[in-house]
Amino acid sequence: MHSGEAEFTVGEQKIMGKAGDIIVVDPETPHRFVNTGTSRLQMTCIHASDRVVQTWL
Repeated sequence: MHSGEAEFTVGEQKIMGKAGDIIVVDPETPHRFVNTGTSRLQMTCIHASDRVVQTWL
């Protein structure tokens, strides 16, 4: 993450992230994030596929 704070849900686990943190999610694992800070959340998402496949749960 570049700036801000977020709560990530990875499977059943909750992870708090802040600037400088890297969150890694295994393929086929349901995950989401919510901006929990008071400022803009900036992060870079990297996907192994050449396209993002998203399923809303």
